[in-house]
Amino acid sequence: PYTRLVSAYDYLRKGGHPAWPGDEQFKEEVIGTYGEFDDFVLQWLRPEKSTFERPHFVPQTHFLRLNRRMAVDFIGSVETIEKDYGKLQEELEDADPLRKKNAAPGDRKPPEAFYTNDEVIRRVQNVYRSDFEQLGYSLDVADANNPPEI
Repeated sequence: PYTRLVSAYDYLRKGGHPAWPGDEQFKEEVIGTYGEFDDFVLQWLRPEKSTFERPHFVPQTHFLRLNRRMAVDFIGSVETIEKDYGKLQEELEDADPLRKKNAAPGDRKPPEAFYTNDEVIRRVQNVYRSDFEQLGYSLDVADANNPPEI
């Protein structure tokens, strides 16, 4: 959740995808009104939001449920994508090889650089509580790039 939030924020702060005009609008009307990442998190990202204006900020567990029940029998993670995709290839006949598409440049600062404020960390933990608990992500920011313990 820590890395995903930074990624979504950074992506939309740069205008998002040109095919989705709502991304640029969100940049101008929302992200552009906050000074930095901390301001955005503390002033916009709220646990009581029932809907988020962009799907980028919806907790991951929301996408795994149907009628409030878990709707998947396998959860892979970005941190171990090659291994997890290999498991899927074993199950699926004629599965295409994994291709890297739309990969973000590797020049982003580590998560620890964005999470220097305890209040920001607590807010992220609160908003994404279900992701931390149900998907096995560590609450420790230093472990943000490690695979979840699922």
